[in-house]
Amino acid sequence: TFKPLGSANHATIEFSPTEDALFVLHPDGQLERFTLPSAQRTTLLPLQSETASAHSVSFSDDGRRIAIGRIDGSVLAFKFEAGRLVSEWEGWKPHFEHVDRVTYLSDGNTVVTCSRDGGIKFWDLGSNEESMKLNPARDAFYSMAASTNGKRLVAGTASGQVHLWDVESQRQVLVLEEVGTLPINRIAFPDENTLACADYKGIGLVVIKVPTWEQIKAEESESN
Repeated sequence: TFKPLGSANHATIEFSPTEDALFVLHPDGQLERFTLPSAQRTTLLPLQSETASAHSVSFSDDGRRIAIGRIDGSVLAFKFEAGRLVSEWEGWKPHFEHVDRVTYLSDGNTVVTCSRDGGIKFWDLGSNEESMKLNPARDAFYSMAASTNGKRLVAGTASGQVHLWDVESQRQVLVLEEVGTLPINRIAFPDENTLACADYKGIGLVVIKVPTWEQIKAEESESN
C-alpha cells in the first residue's frame, strides 16, 4: 500500500507495458512512477501549467512514449530519454470537450482519442498531422480501446452503447445497444473477438464475443 502525491480525486492509473512499475497521473498535472514491489516513487512531471487538467494517459507498446489527454480537449505527448520525459509534441486540440481516453495503436506511431463531444480522432506522430477521424456519434464517448493488432477500435458511450470499428476501412461494423444503463466507463479489448465493459459505477461488468471482420463480410455477402 502506498499513497501517491498530488490530488487523489480522479487520478488515472496505468501499468507500464515494459517494466514493473505503476504510473499515476493526477488532474493537477503530476505524473508519478512507482517501482514495484518496493513502491519507490519518482516524480516525472511536476505540477505545471502545461499539464494541468490532465484527464487520461496511455503508453505506446514499447513503453517509450506517453500521451496525456486533457479536459480542455487537447493532447500532449512525451518520450523517455535517459530515464526522463521529454516533450515530443503539443498543441493538438482534437476536441472541444474532455479527452476521456487516449491510446496508441500497435504501430507506436498513431495516437487515438475519444471525447464527450462524440468524436474519435487519429494523430500521426511521423507527419505530426491529424490522419483520420471516425464519424461522430450522437452520444458522448466515455471509454475506448484498440485491439492488440491495432485493426479494431471499440468505444463506449454515455447511454451504455458500444461501437466497434474496422480501423483500415474506417467503417463502423457493429453497434451494441444498451450494454449498460450507465455510461460505459471502462473497456478492455484483449483480443480481436473479446470485449469487457464496465459501467460508470462498477455495477455491471459484461464480457462480449464479437464477430471477426471476415465473418461480418461473409454475412454481408450472403445477404446480398
